[in-house]
Amino acid sequence: MARADFVNHLKQHSLAWALGLSVILHAILAGFMQPIQFDHPVQKSVLTVELVKPEPPQPVEEVAPPEPPKPEPPKPEPKPEPVKQATPPKPVEQPAPVQIPDTPTEAPHSDPPPAPPVISAAPKAEEHPPTFTAPPPPPPEPPKPVGPSEADLESARQAYGNSLSREIGKHKRYPRIAQMRGWEGSVSLLLEIDTNGKVVSVRIEEASDREVFNTEAQEMVKRMVQPPPIPEALRGRSFTVRVPISFRLE
Repeated sequence: MARADFVNHLKQHSLAWALGLSVILHAILAGFMQPIQFDHPVQKSVLTVELVKPEPPQPVEEVAPPEPPKPEPPKPEPKPEPVKQATPPKPVEQPAPVQIPDTPTEAPHSDPPPAPPVISAAPKAEEHPPTFTAPPPPPPEPPKPVGPSEADLESARQAYGNSLSREIGKHKRYPRIAQMRGWEGSVSLLLEIDTNGKVVSVRIEEASDREVFNTEAQEMVKRMVQPPPIPEALRGRSFTVRVPISFRLE
């Protein structure tokens, strides 16, 4: 409480000082201020008003109204051309009538000639131009066989048969009994060859009188390991070839 009273007292003391200082300052300023005097008197300005009589209005010139346009004179109508009068045709003078004698002579009466017979022409037959029949075309040639001919195949079979005969002959074993008894002979074999060039069957076409030669000929084919190469014309074909084998004492 004492502190609050002290603060209020301090505020009142400060306010009193401020008021006193303000009064002193206003008094000083009032002493320094003097009335302002003007050296020259103020001149009064006089306003003069003159009345001027207005000028009379100038007369307005009357403008004449424009004249209406004059109508155009009518164009003269064209005069029709006078119609030409047709000239009348000249009269044709008629010949004078021929005078006929009073007693006319009678013409001799004659029968009219007979009318000629009408012959009707027979209609002509339509003429057709002669037709020519073209000869038939020749028959087409038979197609040529692709590949070797039959003659070429037969020649190739004979040549291959001889090659087989020489190859099989390398495996010949002369039968001992035939050597002892001096037998000789020949055998003709038929060998069937497949498309791969292998011998698939063997049979006797012409047999020998000695059975030992027939048996030995078949065994010779079995001993053959590799047959000779097939000719070009017989490749890829199955065929039969004849192989002759002879047995001769040396």
